[in-house]
Amino acid sequence: MPSIHFESVAFSYTSSHQVLRDVTVHLGGGWVGVVGPNGAGKSTFLRLLVGELRPDSGSIVGDFDTVSAVDQSVELLDPTITRFAESVQPEDYAMRGRLGLWPEMLDRWESLSPGERRRWQIASALASLPEVLILDEPTNHLDGEVTALLVNELSQFRGLGLIVSHDRGLLDGLCDKTLRLDHGTARLWSGNYSTASAEWRSVEASEAERLGEMKRRLKLEQREIAQQRQELEKRRAARRRQMRMARPNDHDTTSAARTKRAEYGQAKAGKRIRRLVDESGRLRDKIEMTKTKRAVGGKVSFRGDIAPRQDLVSFEGDLKIGKRTLAIGGPLVVERESRIRLAGSNGAGKSTLLADLADSWTLDEKRLLLLPQELSESQRRSVLAKVHGLSPKEKGRVLELVARLGTDPDVILASASPSHGEARKVLMAFGLGVEAWCLLLDEPTNHLDIPTIERLENAIAEYPGAVVIVSHDDRFAANITTETWTIEQGRITSL
Repeated sequence: MPSIHFESVAFSYTSSHQVLRDVTVHLGGGWVGVVGPNGAGKSTFLRLLVGELRPDSGSIVGDFDTVSAVDQSVELLDPTITRFAESVQPEDYAMRGRLGLWPEMLDRWESLSPGERRRWQIASALASLPEVLILDEPTNHLDGEVTALLVNELSQFRGLGLIVSHDRGLLDGLCDKTLRLDHGTARLWSGNYSTASAEWRSVEASEAERLGEMKRRLKLEQREIAQQRQELEKRRAARRRQMRMARPNDHDTTSAARTKRAEYGQAKAGKRIRRLVDESGRLRDKIEMTKTKRAVGGKVSFRGDIAPRQDLVSFEGDLKIGKRTLAIGGPLVVERESRIRLAGSNGAGKSTLLADLADSWTLDEKRLLLLPQELSESQRRSVLAKVHGLSPKEKGRVLELVARLGTDPDVILASASPSHGEARKVLMAFGLGVEAWCLLLDEPTNHLDIPTIERLENAIAEYPGAVVIVSHDDRFAANITTETWTIEQGRITSL
């Protein structure tokens, strides 16, 4: 059975921010869900595991010979995919059939949807029969039907599988262990995501209660220290008054024995105070060690309003999507308060239609916000460079919004290349400051952790303008849209 052991592993991209610190964890067979907030180091952990990165300290020992990894990028046509497409092995042919993958699709790789490319990536990784299989956000871009098919294929895998995902249904259905990364630490919990998260929330609640009790004790001790010091000072002041008022022949007041008794009492009180100070210091240290980290996350909102014109974009007749012509059953109109979901299978043309809507916008371009589905590495670096180039005031505003979206701004600023989720949050932070009349959002929940998805959902729900989204997240889409445009069998229908 393949296994991997991390022993006291630490890693940082820069000296100012440590991504992982003193991580010790042992991973055996089966599927392990790797979870944590954006920027917690999940992708870094996987890159260390496969040897793309080397730890600053500690050791990583793997007992396996073959590994296959699928990262979040869907841009390149990997040779593994080509070999899988050309394979004549019965099991590969059968898998291609089950997943609707045909070799001729590779001839138009550049025009395939991200969901279609993702399907090829995961299937070819499975077909290579690795001992260790690593999947980073595998269900990004995939609709529900395709996700169910892939989960069925993945459940047949018998090696060690690690899967980074914000898809709670996938984690619960596939994984029997959960590795949680948070603030540079990692801990392996037994059970799927729902079971493990319930357990760590219970632990955190107990720790929060213990922290509250320690704070109450510290407050009492600090109050006692203040009282003891007041009492000691009163005694000293009283002794000084006695000495000043004593007559030269008042031997009882000025005697060496009485002075010694007073000094002894003061020393004893001082010792008691020092003991209390030392104890409160140790208590403060414990509080510092166990207190929760600086919280990030908060309410966010889009600054836009309702457009002065009723109809923002209108289509009638046929619509060209690439080389295909889609027939429109009736006029498609995006009105100033529309809440539209674009639905259809992977490759149907949803993203293309969304881009065409943006191209057809004839109003003030500053009043339209378009969030693309994917950002390449160069685009992610460009987003980070844009942040660094802002004025101090504007940078502070953007980074405050990033923090509200659930990521520590210091983590992003210290990064050489932000993760997909981090870059997406920065892009959203820019967008949150645009006074838009219409939001065009292509898979807005991709790469985002669960709390951020909930904040984004609330922000869109409260936004007064028009919204058109492409999303494979049914729950998210249902909560923020009232109308669906479905692309199916060469037609677009509106419901």
